[in-house]
Amino acid sequence: MEDFAVMYDAVLRQRARYREIRLPVLVIAGDSDEIVWTDLHSVSFVREVPGAQLILMRGIGHMPQYADGKAVVSAIETLAERIAPARVGFLKPGRRVPD
Repeated sequence: MEDFAVMYDAVLRQRARYREIRLPVLVIAGDSDEIVWTDLHSVSFVREVPGAQLILMRGIGHMPQYADGKAVVSAIETLAERIAPARVGFLKPGRRVPD
């Protein structure tokens, strides 16, 4: 409860700097999340961060990585391929480490 009590002020302070983020950002959220409200947190965060991408998983709550782990891993791999294709291809299962 202590974390929750101070979270609002912390988020307000952080929000002022969202536009400074220059790293690739992928937000994966469930549209049925009752803990972190998707509209208030995920959607508004993605709107503020330049180039951020949102994957909104229908009918899923707070832990999309448990509800549909394969979809979450696939989304992360897609992002990784986009930003570092040579490294990701080299690390995929079944690939040999180059000699």
